[in-house]
Amino acid sequence: MASLRFSPQWFTLVFCLAYGAILALELPVPGYYPLTGRWSFGDFSIVDGTVMHWYGLTFEALILGVLAGVLLPRRLAPRVLGLVALGATWALMAVAAFLLRSYFWG
Repeated sequence: MASLRFSPQWFTLVFCLAYGAILALELPVPGYYPLTGRWSFGDFSIVDGTVMHWYGLTFEALILGVLAGVLLPRRLAPRVLGLVALGATWALMAVAAFLLRSYFWG
């Protein structure tokens, strides 16, 4: 029986890079309307209430991270890649804080 080979280093690195790129480039993400439980790329705020894009952003980055973790060869992920992924995580937090600074500091 073949076992699923998953690389957490590739997952972390690609997830962080995808999350940062989607956020910085303002790429389209599906929105979730909690009042109706509806997912959509369209704007239905008038009918369905407030939209939450964070779920769609996280979902898209998660899909790309899982694909990278499964498809990219594990042998190409040395331990150094784990440190790069950790650095990418911290860098993404700084980029996200910078891009969202108007929400935190008026």
